[in-house]
Amino acid sequence: MENRIVTGNLEDDLKLCADADWIIEVVAENLEIKRALLARVAEFASPPFVTRYLRPPVGRISEGLPEEWQQHWAGTHFFNPPRYLNLGRNIPGPRTRTDVIESLTSFATTTCKGVRRCQGYS
Repeated sequence: MENRIVTGNLEDDLKLCADADWIIEVVAENLEIKRALLARVAEFASPPFVTRYLRPPVGRISEGLPEEWQQHWAGTHFFNPPRYLNLGRNIPGPRTRTDVIESLTSFATTTCKGVRRCQGYS
């Protein structure tokens, strides 16, 4: 499964998002930066899109997105250093579908991660 993971950059590879099953952003923990990135990604990709979560709250990032995006929106956080700490968390937004969280949890556990679903972060 790891052979399906692709890294890229915003200048050359944004169009690759169109074929992605799961997109994880890794940008500064700033609401405006995250929303600006999301707007660019939305030009190419359809849900699901997942933020690498620390701050701001997942629900605030997804505000104003189309309903379908909000239903597929969630936060994911891998504890560092990930090669030693096999633990992550999934944080649903206020409209995240249950099956989206279940799929994220299933994928993460197949990559040897213990995953916890968090509440109250949206």
